[in-house]
Amino acid sequence: MKFLLSFLFLIVCLYASGQNQQITGTITNEELEPLIGVNIILEGTVSGTITNVDGNFSLSVQKAPPFNLIITYVGYEKQQIEITDTNTAPLKIQLKESALLGQEVVVSASRVEESILESPVSIEKMDILDVQQAPAQDFYGSLVNYKNVDMTTQSFTFRSLSLRGFASNGNVRMVQLIDGVDNQAPGLNFPVGNIAGISDLDLESVELLPGASSALYGPNAINGIVIMTSKSPFDYQGLSATIKGGVNHVGAADTDVSPFRDISLRYAKAVNNKLAFKVTGQFLEAEDWYATDTRDVNANLDPSSTRENNPNYNGVNTLGDENSFALPLGFDENGNFNGSDVIVSRTGFNEQDLVDYTARSQKISGAIHYKFNSSLEGILQANVGAGQNVYTGIDRYSIVDFTLATYKAELRGDNFNLRAYTTRENSGDSYAAGLAAIWINEELSPSATEWGPNYSAAFLNGIPGTGIPDIPGVEPFDHNAARAFADSFVAQPGTPEFEAALDRVKNTPITTTDGARFLDKTKLYSYEGSYNFKNQIDWADIIIGANYRTYALESDETLFALDENGDERTINELGGFVQASKKILFNAVKLTGSLRYDKNENFDGRTTPRIAGVWTFKDGQNLRVSYQTAFRMPTTQDQYIDLGTPQGILLGGLLAEDPATVAKYGFDTNPLVNTDLTQYSSDQIDFDLEKNESYEIGYRGLFDNKFLIDAYYYNSVFTNFSGTTVALQSSTGDPTDPAGFASPVVFLVDRSLSEIDVKSQGIVVGLNYALGRGFELSTNYAWNELSNQNEILEVDENFQAGFNTPEHKINFTVGNRKLTDRVGFNVAWRWQDSFLWESTFAVGEVDAYSTLDLQVSYAVPSLKSRIKVGGTNILNERYTQAVGNPTVGALWYASITFDQFMN
Repeated sequence: MKFLLSFLFLIVCLYASGQNQQITGTITNEELEPLIGVNIILEGTVSGTITNVDGNFSLSVQKAPPFNLIITYVGYEKQQIEITDTNTAPLKIQLKESALLGQEVVVSASRVEESILESPVSIEKMDILDVQQAPAQDFYGSLVNYKNVDMTTQSFTFRSLSLRGFASNGNVRMVQLIDGVDNQAPGLNFPVGNIAGISDLDLESVELLPGASSALYGPNAINGIVIMTSKSPFDYQGLSATIKGGVNHVGAADTDVSPFRDISLRYAKAVNNKLAFKVTGQFLEAEDWYATDTRDVNANLDPSSTRENNPNYNGVNTLGDENSFALPLGFDENGNFNGSDVIVSRTGFNEQDLVDYTARSQKISGAIHYKFNSSLEGILQANVGAGQNVYTGIDRYSIVDFTLATYKAELRGDNFNLRAYTTRENSGDSYAAGLAAIWINEELSPSATEWGPNYSAAFLNGIPGTGIPDIPGVEPFDHNAARAFADSFVAQPGTPEFEAALDRVKNTPITTTDGARFLDKTKLYSYEGSYNFKNQIDWADIIIGANYRTYALESDETLFALDENGDERTINELGGFVQASKKILFNAVKLTGSLRYDKNENFDGRTTPRIAGVWTFKDGQNLRVSYQTAFRMPTTQDQYIDLGTPQGILLGGLLAEDPATVAKYGFDTNPLVNTDLTQYSSDQIDFDLEKNESYEIGYRGLFDNKFLIDAYYYNSVFTNFSGTTVALQSSTGDPTDPAGFASPVVFLVDRSLSEIDVKSQGIVVGLNYALGRGFELSTNYAWNELSNQNEILEVDENFQAGFNTPEHKINFTVGNRKLTDRVGFNVAWRWQDSFLWESTFAVGEVDAYSTLDLQVSYAVPSLKSRIKVGGTNILNERYTQAVGNPTVGALWYASITFDQFMN
């Protein structure tokens, strides 16, 4: 990185320009209002300028006429102006607003440019104007306003997107690409939201492609893909900066109102017609949202179950009370004490006492672009992101100094692309907060030798025949009094003893018997390419592509099981695809067919075909039908994780019959059983590739360039659905001894549901209307259903499909980016139904909620700047998007963006 920055600085120092002919002029809209920031480029070069506050420009051209000027401005039609006279008078140019409704150009649906109207599958696009007018603190947060998008908020800086259900906190069924680079953490496995992503200043577009997309994009695009594209330094030059600040926790009961700050910079320069570079950076810091759910996990989240009336209470966001054990404190049915076992849990700690709720995100990236000729460009790019937040997995994880770095080399022409990149993950000082709480309790007051006996003594104090003397001030047969007495010997948060224990536990590797820190430095190496035969074949559009990947697991034994040689594993994958498309029937019908093959060294190869057709039966009216397939390659953790957690031992799907793991846990003599104590058969813990077959029929219609309808129905069938099931092992080592299952060893095993398909379906409708005078209204509705939930539970009552999406969702937005020549606004309202959330952390109901977001922007042409003031959830209807996640309240912000200085 130091070399890259030094090289970029050298380029800036070497840059020099000359002057020859001066072209001047004024650019206005159709109402003759001056337009600021219009791009004027000399065709075939990167020489250019922008208009000032009065719409005026001056361009030095080192070329004799004739030549062309290309005029572009977001929201207006592109113009080409031919210059033929060496003594050109000042130009007077009027730009016409473009009617983009339904006509935006997208690439991801077919890997070729086409309008959204003619796309063979459903697709959404966010462009630069959408980013500027987004009613959210950043573009990523506003993606939830698009059709059928789910979002789970784990942290101020970490949100996960899902499409068509099966949402999760770390969604592995959806791929997220930034300039072609997979943004997943190769060891922790999930796309890391926008922690190490792209800033608003450098974003050119986002395309969301819901549904099975493996045929073009490979494994794991089983439920959709998000493609983010950054700005080219040739096209977007100059210095840009955003300074943003605001407050969150407005009206919160758990903490005071707190400020946040967010600073972004971008500088890009074309040194000449061949060489350009850019550097971007962003820093964000805030007081994170708090997770304070006190519902009892051990009572199925029944709100009436509390610590006061349930000795085995385990609060969702109280940590450390997952550890429970049996004490001889019971009564018979007549109320007589008989010393039978009672399950008692340790007293937990509030989450905020165990983690640092300061959320941070730092991003820096740089890129060098070199044009060998007009159709061949090379790119070297580096993105490094680091962050701190809290994440919900099977535990609540405190992510501290986490780093994700990607380094890419790419060569692309007008008909081919070659790309190689590596992703390097470093978990930093991250630790499992729930596990840390358990070990702190054990260090401060061991359950078996101190806390448990103290609890029993207080419960039975002064009872004849027990031999336990009277404890003054403690009532016998009172669980709350017994707990208070036992806890009196436990140092509490804020004391030096507690803080010392926390510091030791969170810095001790999780592989020890009393540590919580995980150490992951897993790496991904990816090589891929594609070729379009458009220059060789004119009767159809044909594209081929291939890729090869290597995952090098490296967690210092804290996440992944070792092989028989005592090493962590390397996993190799390869794949390739071919796609052909052709217009038939007087160009009214476009047919597209794709076929892909992928092979992971641990699984049999899979093919994923796709066929789609679009019929333009009337100008602006399109009917589309598609059959798509996709599959999910099990993540590195799905395959090889071996991790102790408060809920049990999380075991990868390939390990239940792995010789080294069988020997480690003694599965050969002490086998896994299911919750009804029947032994799991090999097919019940089978593990294979999950596959999705999806059928879709949709309609897009544009009327009078003002009213757009986009509606579709989808039906998806998943085979070998990947999920988690609970398995038990006798704690005594004797599977025939019932006592061994009173407090068994719990395993959470990844498995494939091979006995039954998982079926989902949905209907999505979107309406967009240009009301005139710049006002735009849009609304969308989504209905999603897991069609055979009951049948799944009949096969395996412990299996979690994790559909995790509301049955009904509604979005409504209205805005005007030019309410006046300087003022714009946008308002978004969302509502979603309640639904069942299933995860290895907790299962329970997520309440229905609605939220209102808004923003108002004001242009300051004299400063080439834009001021934006807004808020999310401004009515402060506090909500949680997943069980165990934090409660999100109102957030208010203000920002000023300076754009394209020094251009």
